[in-house]
Amino acid sequence: GISGVTSIDCLFHLALEKGDLELAQKYLEQLKQIQNRSKLSTIAYRVDKAVFLKTSTRSIHRGKAEEMLKQVVEGEIVDYEITLIALLHLCDLLLNELQNTSDLEIVDEIKPCIIKLLDIAEKNHSYPLLAEVYIFQARLALVTLELKKARNLLTKAQSIADKYHLNRLAVKISTEHDELLNQLN
Repeated sequence: GISGVTSIDCLFHLALEKGDLELAQKYLEQLKQIQNRSKLSTIAYRVDKAVFLKTSTRSIHRGKAEEMLKQVVEGEIVDYEITLIALLHLCDLLLNELQNTSDLEIVDEIKPCIIKLLDIAEKNHSYPLLAEVYIFQARLALVTLELKKARNLLTKAQSIADKYHLNRLAVKISTEHDELLNQLN
């Protein structure tokens, strides 16, 4: 049932976080076998498949991931958490694409995603999500060469991470800060 889907989904994300792509692939296969049992299992599989494709260095796989995530984000919200995960990964993919191509057309795709995320973060008083949104906004500001704005957004994200003891997020912000300093040089 639903608990089976969420358990496999959690295990999939843990394996990915550890960098164990082989194990992640096994969980993805398990999700694939139960994907048509409910709307939730179908959406969970699609998002996880997209997240897995996103780990690839090949642009064709990353493009497919982007396509799948867009379908989930623009579709019916079956599960709020899964839609949020799709939105976060879509934003990240689009920002990476923008950083690699400097195609400013992508900015128009990113902005609605960031606005949606900001709206969700504010409505739910989710400070970790708000910090993530600031990181996305800072990355966008970096690419569009609004360096002062990028620095301010990273500082805002850092203060949230510090205030709420979000250690993993603090490390991510620190990495983004280092990238900003590199770009300034």
